[in-house]
Parts: sequence; C-alpha cells; structure tokens
Amino acid sequence: TRESIHVDHLHPGMQAQPVLIDSLHHGWMQRIQRSARQHKMIAMGLQGDLRADGKLSLLQIALTSEPKVFTFDLLACPELMEEGGLKELIEDPDVIKVMHDCRQDVRALAGQFNVNLCHIFDTQVADAMLRQADTE
Repeated sequence: TRESIHVDHLHPGMQAQPVLIDSLHHGWMQRIQRSARQHKMIAMGLQGDLRADGKLSLLQIALTSEPKVFTFDLLACPELMEEGGLKELIEDPDVIKVMHDCRQDVRALAGQFNVNLCHIFDTQVADAMLRQADTE
C-alpha cells in the first residue's frame, strides 16, 4: 500500500518498521552510526517548519542494513541533535545522505541547529539531470 514503506530491494518481502526516538535514552544511535559508517549511506528526510528560524519537528533516517525507519522527535527532545549524536552523523563527510529536494532541509538544519550538511545525493536533482539527458 502507499502508506507502508517497502524495502523489497534490500529485504525481500519486508516492510520498514518505524522506530520513534524521543529521548536521549533510546540506545539506537551507536547502532545507527555504526551501520551508516559501514555502508557509507543513509536516506534522510525532515518535517516541520523548514525556515532557518523555524522549528523542525521530525528527522527520519533509513539505513541500507535493516528494514527500519528511525524517526527522531526534535520537538520533544532537541538535545538529540548535539548530545544524541545526530549532528555528528549527518555532518559525517564519509556518509552520503540521500534526500529529495533538500534545499529547505539544508537551510533549516543550518539555521536551527548549526549543522553543515555535506555529501548529499538529491534525488530531485538526479531526476532533472536524467530528464535533461533524455532530451539531448
């Protein structure tokens, strides 16, 4: 269905299980960081007020190593960014961040949490480039 997140290409027949992280005492961050560094890639998305002076509410991360989508509740626990290790992970230059139309996301992370996002693969830009190549 449209509501479920299918990860058939990574884990045949499985659907991604959501994991909500809304405190510093969740125990997932070391596992997420280890997997991201090993596989060199995460998928990432943001929800909330994406202005530089707004308020992000959620940050989601999916890994290639397991069928889970980790949702970090930044409204409930903004400390997840610094103390919780999110900033370190998403600023890691050795980990590619796969995102879609991330211009506002980048601006929001920089303005609200002083995050310098790097090594981004923007699927919207990739699609535009492929479409442009098809017309040439």
